[in-house]
Amino acid sequence: MLENIKSFLLRNGLWVSLGIIAFAILNPGMTEIRTLLFLILIEILALGLASLSTFIYTNIYTKLDFIKEQSIQTLGLIFLGVHFLIGLSVIGIYYVI
Repeated sequence: MLENIKSFLLRNGLWVSLGIIAFAILNPGMTEIRTLLFLILIEILALGLASLSTFIYTNIYTKLDFIKEQSIQTLGLIFLGVHFLIGLSVIGIYYVI
């Protein structure tokens, strides 16, 4: 357990530290924090939809096993397509509202 925590800190310590420093330097107000939380929420939605579409594609539609087939390009295209559509939806909602 302690080894896992040490490994996590070594892998992610630099970018987390830089993020904290950048956050402190920018001194964001409430509007910026709400925007950041909104972006995080949209990314969680995109990752959830990408995971759902990957599950549907692999288990229901094609019965494809990514480990056996080494079909990483297909997985990447699913995630890219879902994020692209989420981005277009956000832009569409932004201009309508």
